[in-house]
Amino acid sequence: CPVTQGKLYNYDCIQKTGPNWSVLAKSLNKDGRLVLQDDTCLTFLSTKYGIKYTKSVLKSLTGYFGLAISILGSGGDTDATYGDVTSAQGGPIIINEALYDQMSVFQQRLTVIHEIAHLLGAIPSDGVNPALSSKNDDLIKTNCAKALSAK
Repeated sequence: CPVTQGKLYNYDCIQKTGPNWSVLAKSLNKDGRLVLQDDTCLTFLSTKYGIKYTKSVLKSLTGYFGLAISILGSGGDTDATYGDVTSAQGGPIIINEALYDQMSVFQQRLTVIHEIAHLLGAIPSDGVNPALSSKNDDLIKTNCAKALSAK
């Protein structure tokens, strides 16, 4: 499986098949349904492109995500990024399997909604800026509390 170069990082073995992808796909489908049931979150995510487009994205999240064994920074070390909006093959959002698997369900869901919010233009790009990423997480926590806390 090749390493694919993205805008900010390199992605080791982007995949959309296999058992690990199946687990992520199931989670993505659930996360999409939970956001669709959270009116405040749905409104927040719809600010740029409108409700109709946002709903279509949320109903087909697997088309927007890929799963990489790891995400590598320019120095070759695994980067502490959980998702990265990129033009890399596999989808505009690549999830770092090595880190995602170690997260709580809350953190996994926060990561997915955070990346969807970038895709939908509800939050600004935070790239490699931890302070802005944290501020964006706070916006997600405030506006998507119901979806984040759902069982």
